[in-house]
Amino acid sequence: MDMLEGHWRSQDKGRTVDEVWLGPEGTLMVGMSRTTEGLSQQFEYLRIERRKSGIVYIASPQGRNTTEFTLTQWSSASLRFENEQNDWPQIVNYRRTSDTTLEAEVSGKDKGKERGLTFRWTKVK
Repeated sequence: MDMLEGHWRSQDKGRTVDEVWLGPEGTLMVGMSRTTEGLSQQFEYLRIERRKSGIVYIASPQGRNTTEFTLTQWSSASLRFENEQNDWPQIVNYRRTSDTTLEAEVSGKDKGKERGLTFRWTKVK
């Protein structure tokens, strides 16, 4: 899980997306995502918890209701979480593509059609 640790940023056409993860401590890793575009802002609280039943990724967009995704695949450079019951996305897939690059893809069916969105961040020094 420590592959996520750090401050990650992407900037494109006036839009900035930051994702920040604190390193794992005990059974918990805490993160947040913030998107800014002009005066418009969105944020999401994130955490990864180790439970008796397994490892769970928990997202709380705009600090509201949480959605849980279960870790289904992992390696030293990738983490895949799934929740087939969620409206969209059903899959959250992180990939560390280099020491300074992190990608996340959220995907699944949205109203019966496949949809995916990829984020590419560079590590902030």
